[in-house]
Amino acid sequence: MKYSVLTVSNSNNLEYYKKYVSSINKQIILPTELIFINNKTNRVNLKDFLFRNLNKKIKLKYFNSYVTKHLSYSLNLGLKYVSNLLLFRLDIDDQWLNFHSKFMINEFKKNKKYLIYSNDHKLLNLDGFSDANLITDNPTVHSSWLLNLNICRKFNYKKLFPEDYGTLSYYFRKGYRFTLLKKKTIIYNQNIMGLGSKKFSNSDLKIIKKSNLSFYLIDKNYFNLIKDLGFFGMLKFLFK
Repeated sequence: MKYSVLTVSNSNNLEYYKKYVSSINKQIILPTELIFINNKTNRVNLKDFLFRNLNKKIKLKYFNSYVTKHLSYSLNLGLKYVSNLLLFRLDIDDQWLNFHSKFMINEFKKNKKYLIYSNDHKLLNLDGFSDANLITDNPTVHSSWLLNLNICRKFNYKKLFPEDYGTLSYYFRKGYRFTLLKKKTIIYNQNIMGLGSKKFSNSDLKIIKKSNLSFYLIDKNYFNLIKDLGFFGMLKFLFK
């Protein structure tokens, strides 16, 4: 089954790129194309490196982005050039285990109703408390995302920080659903030198949470909220 990969990067760390490309090349099911957005890196030979090291069966679509403040802009630029209706996301500082694409595609074949298929963040021992209604945080891992564009041809990333949580929440409120898969298929690295400082990259957290809470309370109530989150979850939500 054909799929595309989308990556945005501003990293100059060559070791990241070596592991990144290797993890794509080792997939049991290879992508047909890699859409790579250079978000103003200083490594002038990056395009040449990707051409030389990427499996020749994978078509490289390489573009430069000059808007560095909003990651969503660069991601949406890449979305314009995606040829397939199955789209994988992968950050430059993360890697896939060799069975990642095969496993995700098999999960998609079992049930094609979800917009996003993802590793559960609990599998990677990430910080944070999350819930199924996205009120407290993001339970997905964006480098493991498989996007099912069959059911949302006009998908785009929202101009929020963090963009993955904001975008997931937006489409969830629109009636699209996601699924958390109980198998670890990626190696996730919390890179403190990534596309922005933690404070900046999470600057819209309260806005996103408030929107999700308002949406939740349309059909439910505060009693159900406490019941769903539990006592400690409610405390984390209130004081985070």
